[in-house]
Amino acid sequence: MRSLNPWPLFPAPLPPQAAASLSLQFLVQELLLALRWLGEIEGQEESVEGISSQLEKLLLFSLEHPLTQKGGVLDKLCFYINILLEHSSAGEDEKILQQVQSVKDRALRLRSSISLCRRSNLKDAHFFSSKPQSLQRENIPLEASKGIFAAWNELIQTTQTYLKELFVCLFPFFQEFRQDENLLFLLIEQKEPLNQYLGHQAVEAVLAHLFPQGTCSLRETLYNGYARRGFLDFYSRNEELIESVDWEDACSLSNPKSEN
Repeated sequence: MRSLNPWPLFPAPLPPQAAASLSLQFLVQELLLALRWLGEIEGQEESVEGISSQLEKLLLFSLEHPLTQKGGVLDKLCFYINILLEHSSAGEDEKILQQVQSVKDRALRLRSSISLCRRSNLKDAHFFSSKPQSLQRENIPLEASKGIFAAWNELIQTTQTYLKELFVCLFPFFQEFRQDENLLFLLIEQKEPLNQYLGHQAVEAVLAHLFPQGTCSLRETLYNGYARRGFLDFYSRNEELIESVDWEDACSLSNPKSEN
């Protein structure tokens, strides 16, 4: 599944390693934004119209509107995953794209169900009413609405599960770019919100297995990376945040695909 939307904000052309690393950083950011959005809408009471609107935020806008610059959640994830798989040497994990396709298929089935309910309702309403269809009030039968609400809640939970699994699947790529100071700092900077959605010490688990020698090795990598690029002032401004990252026993933390 490939995005049809040429993303306007991604720098091009870039060397393969730089493109892969940057796409990995954007992917982590989009994953966090998606988890935050799903957390906000989970459990909310939505009308069928509201669910339909939320579905458009999840699906691939570019399939509906090829000229738009705005993409849905799956569009963005798909875009960055494809760049990562194309340019990374960690190997192409088709499971990642298959999971995206699975979520997309569920969302499309739900959208089709809503469309069928609307058409059936308008047809019946038009038979008993002289009002034009465009003026008739949407009133989907209760049983059909219950089915839509149940499918919507299941889709939210399925997508949340997929996104958590996606983060685990990214470990080989984290390993490949463990010397990239920008990627490491992103994980540190977003540690709290990521852990909130991914689980207790999820980020520490990744860093602990990237740097089994301990936090000193992590800090040294960050320091040398920023020094090499002439950004030691950035390191100094964020030194307190960097030094706040710690793990008591790296071996006791869950290891996401570290054997791959």
